[in-house]
Amino acid sequence: MEEYYNETLMRMTAENGDTALHMAARSRHQDVARILVKEDPEFECPSNKAWEIPLYLAAESGLREALSEILDSCKQPTSSAGPLNRTPLHAKVIQEHTDCARLLMQWNR
Repeated sequence: MEEYYNETLMRMTAENGDTALHMAARSRHQDVARILVKEDPEFECPSNKAWEIPLYLAAESGLREALSEILDSCKQPTSSAGPLNRTPLHAKVIQEHTDCARLLMQWNR
């Protein structure tokens, strides 16, 4: 029963479509993002109303460890388009987070 409530809380969305994982990634709370991913590894990481997926936001924020956790469990590929049709790799290159860009290029799903 507790798992159901935890899963439900983590999958709830704000008015703009953000989940707790979106908010943690955008706010650069790497540890919180990693915990959320570990708590609900089956969650498919949907986009919010701005077409941002948590993977994109973690890449944009330079959260390498959270990005790695999301890549290991997220069902959506890195080619999922974000704002302005940008992928998470675009976000990394634009923000000059080369270590995260390398991680995205090595991901093979």
